[in-house]
Amino acid sequence: MRRVIFASVLFLSISCLLLLYQWEDFEQPAPNKHGSLPSPTINIDIKLLENTYVIHYTFEEWLPGTYEVSFPEESRMIRCSHDCLKEKDNSTAEWEFTGEEQLSYELPFGNQDKLTEWNLKFRQGERYVKPEYKLSLEDYSQMEHTWVGVTSKKSDIRKDLVRYYQFEKTNRIHYPLVLVKDSSKKVWRSGEWVVTYPSSSPISEDTKRYIRALENQYQPALVELNQESAAPSGGYLSVKSVYQIEHALFLQQIKSLYPDASREWAIPVLSQLFFDKSLTEMERSQAMAGDILAVFSEEEVETIKQKLLRNDASATLVTKVDELLSQVYGMHTTFFSQNKESGSYVPLYFLHSKPVISPDQTMDEDAVELGREMYLPLKPLLNLAGYSFTPFPKDKLFLVELPGRSYRFFLNRSTFIMNEQEFGMATDLLRKVDGRIFMKRHYVEELLNINVAERENSIIVQKK
Repeated sequence: MRRVIFASVLFLSISCLLLLYQWEDFEQPAPNKHGSLPSPTINIDIKLLENTYVIHYTFEEWLPGTYEVSFPEESRMIRCSHDCLKEKDNSTAEWEFTGEEQLSYELPFGNQDKLTEWNLKFRQGERYVKPEYKLSLEDYSQMEHTWVGVTSKKSDIRKDLVRYYQFEKTNRIHYPLVLVKDSSKKVWRSGEWVVTYPSSSPISEDTKRYIRALENQYQPALVELNQESAAPSGGYLSVKSVYQIEHALFLQQIKSLYPDASREWAIPVLSQLFFDKSLTEMERSQAMAGDILAVFSEEEVETIKQKLLRNDASATLVTKVDELLSQVYGMHTTFFSQNKESGSYVPLYFLHSKPVISPDQTMDEDAVELGREMYLPLKPLLNLAGYSFTPFPKDKLFLVELPGRSYRFFLNRSTFIMNEQEFGMATDLLRKVDGRIFMKRHYVEELLNINVAERENSIIVQKK
């Protein structure tokens, strides 16, 4: 009897455990083939009526909770199926999702041949949600023409009153759509890139190689070649020449990565630096780009560009460029920050981290590098050596007196006067940096009889 009772209890225990296991398995979403939970997915249905896009969102595998939703700039008739939106401002709302809510809104058609920057953006706390999109399009207005998207079509069915498209799913943030009205236009795809071009100007193999090389550097795009150039928008580019593509992609990606206000000031300099040198007529931009190109090799400039396209989302564009210039050169600079704030031009210089010391004391100002040459602060250096120094700022003249001889040095001039009668020649003898006067190391040693020795942890100056 005891054996029967024991067996029954054991059977019931195992049955309960199995039931609990099955219930837990039922409660949890089934893992995908990689063992992780399914990604959130959005089913998007776009209807193009006579003058309006009606865009409808439904959600799969979406975690319940509170989200911030950003709407396109021209969106109207914003609706939630369960009255679940609380407006925060003109473009964002708080959205409470419990499992069944759906969202919809409208955008004007406006006789445009493209639809860009149309999709919603979702954020939960500080984290942006990056779902997969399943997109369908019902066109009741432009049925005689065809739509091209950044993913291939799964179907393209034309009926009497509607043309119905389904596109392959994607997790791309931007999904531009282009209405191809010219039947002679061709479409070329490479990975996630789409290029349209006139059949009269087929894409060469060199062009294909050029575009494939860009795939490793930039977010995918839908590019229309041989079109009037226009500002890039939401993964869409329109360019006359294939060689304008990278500049347009660069601008689009920089604006996406660096939303801060400083970017508009910095972008002309970067365009001048990385691309066509005639892109800007701004003197400061040309001067800044020229200073950088004079110091860095082509490979180093390319390294800066590539790293600039991978922002960690914490830096402004201006501070990021300064950080990269410092990193690649190996010394600290605030070149972009200073020029943004300064009314006058500040040349590119790098601060030596090593202190300047003499046998008796440490100089209270650092040496700098300009054009890969070391410069030392003139007044502190002369004080350290015990030489007389008299500035005449109005004339940009500096009188320096040593035992047995004197010099008249001039800012921005290649000549100097020794002992009030002899002329000498010197290239870039003095430079004014951040309101201070610096002398090139070579002339410190040659004219001032001061030895300069760079050690591992210091720069040692000593009278000969």
